[in-house]
Amino acid sequence: MDTKKIKYFLKHLTILSVLSIVVFSCNKSVTSNTTTTTTDNTNTNNNNPLNNDTLTDYPRIKFFTVMDYGSSKVRVKLNTANSVTIAKYYPSSQYLIANKGSNNITLYYPDTATSSVLSMQVDLISGCYYSCFFYRVGYEWKLSIVKDNVATPSGTNAKIRVLDFRTQAYFDYVNVRVYNPGYDEKNYYTRNFLDHETYSSNADFKELSSGYYKVRVFNDSLNLKTRDSVNLKAGKIYSVVLMTPSTLPPSTALTNIFPDVQQHN
Repeated sequence: MDTKKIKYFLKHLTILSVLSIVVFSCNKSVTSNTTTTTTDNTNTNNNNPLNNDTLTDYPRIKFFTVMDYGSSKVRVKLNTANSVTIAKYYPSSQYLIANKGSNNITLYYPDTATSSVLSMQVDLISGCYYSCFFYRVGYEWKLSIVKDNVATPSGTNAKIRVLDFRTQAYFDYVNVRVYNPGYDEKNYYTRNFLDHETYSSNADFKELSSGYYKVRVFNDSLNLKTRDSVNLKAGKIYSVVLMTPSTLPPSTALTNIFPDVQQHN
């Protein structure tokens, strides 16, 4: 192979390597049971995790429980940090600092239990923000980790997304309309249980003007739930989380959907 061909090959190999790094950066991680963590990647700053805002190169994560409208108290432990009880979310508006790479998440239910109901290794990418949602299918607890784009909304806008965690009535598609008549609105059609894991675009935030909104959940024949006076503040980022109670059969749960609104920043 002559010198020109070798140079051409090496040049394009370098370009492909750079593109690979860009594409895979900050994507949602895949869980595994065999990952390892090096000393350099381990976070040792969570003795007081809410006061370490200068550690920008570490991943961050916050936890939500979405069972029974978020009222089922669970206890969660991130790596070796002290476990904490959560109902709906912890902490209120901030993220915990995680390890670069492998992290262990352990869940206890109820919050007073000493034996865990879930323990998983997850890989998190430096500088990225994540939300971890705990839910139950039958008697089995599971988690869903969603990447959060926490870039500040432009101007006086807010940002929202819809995540569907209807563990009951999960087989029925629903639509969600977030609207203020004559002002602004966002529509989300044919949403279904955990569809953000199938279509990653469903986890993206959309900007809309700040202000008071109605949140309506409906299907082709019924208005299933409407919330009034939901205040979406300028510069804030929200998830509209669809939830159902585990105590109801699917046919009844469909008319008992609650669109909870959680703030990320």
